[in-house]
Amino acid sequence: MSEIFAGLRGPSTMERLLWLVRTLLSYNDGEEITPPERQDPRLKPWREVWGNLEALRAVCRGSAAVRRDGDAQALVSALETALVSALESAVPPGSASPGTPASPISSAPSVEGLLEHSRDYRRSRTVAQLRVLAEKGMASETLLTVLRSRAVLLARLNDGRGSLHRTVAFHPDGIAIATACSAISSGGVSWLWDPITCRSLGEISGHEVGVSTVAFSPDGLRLATIENWGQVRLWDAMTLQCTGEADRGHHGNGIAAAYSPDSSLLVTAGIDGVMLFRNPVTGDVVGSQVNFLDGGYSAVTSMAFSPDGRLLATANAWSEYSRPGDVAVRIWRVTGRDPVTCELACDPLPGDEKGVNSVAFSRDGSLLASGHADGSVQLWRVEGLDPVTCERAKPLRASPNNAVGAVTFSQDGSLFASSWRNGLVLLWRVKGPDPAAWEPACEALLVPDGSANSLAFSPDATLLTTGGRDLFLWMLPSSL
Repeated sequence: MSEIFAGLRGPSTMERLLWLVRTLLSYNDGEEITPPERQDPRLKPWREVWGNLEALRAVCRGSAAVRRDGDAQALVSALETALVSALESAVPPGSASPGTPASPISSAPSVEGLLEHSRDYRRSRTVAQLRVLAEKGMASETLLTVLRSRAVLLARLNDGRGSLHRTVAFHPDGIAIATACSAISSGGVSWLWDPITCRSLGEISGHEVGVSTVAFSPDGLRLATIENWGQVRLWDAMTLQCTGEADRGHHGNGIAAAYSPDSSLLVTAGIDGVMLFRNPVTGDVVGSQVNFLDGGYSAVTSMAFSPDGRLLATANAWSEYSRPGDVAVRIWRVTGRDPVTCELACDPLPGDEKGVNSVAFSRDGSLLASGHADGSVQLWRVEGLDPVTCERAKPLRASPNNAVGAVTFSQDGSLFASSWRNGLVLLWRVKGPDPAAWEPACEALLVPDGSANSLAFSPDATLLTTGGRDLFLWMLPSSL
């Protein structure tokens, strides 16, 4: 008991664990008090944790037999079960005071407490715990091999309204996931989710119809929500108080949005091809540009700033305003600030007759990825500024008859992901600026509901969210 109390070894039975916990609870600021009874509610979480550990030990003992039988799929299932069990028990019992309910961000005066709780949480606790379980507690190299090659589905996040999650976004500090619910039945609501507990943090309301786009500013201070018909609402991301509301300004639905890297501008665009540069706090328009070619207007489906903020890429799709040949990727040079102006930086990059659905710059700005409605993913080398030159790099993958939903790079530049609207998601480990050197980061993900319209990496690239008919959260092998 002395060795357990001194931390020299862990308790070998649940009885010894509960003895230790009761002993620790019998002291209050150094003053000895009556220890809790055996059925005290404070001991329940520790019993649950012990049950989880016993389940993990059973998986460990069974994995050797599975390997002898050569049933690889059974081993994979056992390992994923162990991983999910470990994640469920990752939050230490008693870490939240009984009188403090898990309130949504919108009801809190600030999120400093959430920041303190969530920053580096998964890396410092969950991932470290899994590493110990794999390398010591479970003593299985096979476990590590499988976990390093497969992404694991952690949770299916659902608002219960049958909404289409058209866009998803991680807060730059990783404390929350925002999702746009674009179905009319959602009642103009976007949702926030806790990526650690996989529970809802609440809803953000105020729009008349479904929300098509959500975006956090890179500094983490602002959140933009844009409804299907173009109304823009801007929120303080710390308090979720509305700081600005802009008139629609766009004709038609399908509004895209992007913040500049320094968070000083918000750009919105949509099916009418008009790009509006806005004040990020009030939403006031401080510049505009029509997305055109030879007199034809192209619907804008996605936008991305280069890391230095000097270039803005737009993905364009066919609309009633389009003319033949006017479906492409365009790169704009952003000039001036009062008002904001922009001009084409190079010739449009070839698209396809069906349109381009998504664009994303690499971390160093040397590559631009584009996801096309014909199922192809293209990479373009971007050099210079005046003039800008672009050339096609190695295409990564084509999935005929299945449009690409989204393409994105992780914030640290280590991973690239693309999704198709049939639910296929592929991840590559970025090995420098030459895509020929990239390699698959893990096995392909198959989203259970067969849809993947949007993607977002967590800031530390340990998690991935996929949005479609439902919102799913995955733990990536890069975290192990």
